[in-house]
Amino acid sequence: MEATHVGPYDTLPQTYGAVMAKMQADGLTPGEAMWEYYLTDPAAEPDPATWKTLVVWPVARAVQAE
Repeated sequence: MEATHVGPYDTLPQTYGAVMAKMQADGLTPGEAMWEYYLTDPAAEPDPATWKTLVVWPVARAVQAE
């Protein structure tokens, strides 16, 4: 699963929470490893409100209904 975060790095936990909530709503189990791609260079764009980060969190498996 992927999500694009817009804003400063210290607000990334909000995006991770939204990704986790979406996985849970869809009955998915998150994989163990996740990573980020920093799409904006802070040296070129000094305004943190415009920084973009791609959050990638693979899905391990679908949760089985009991």
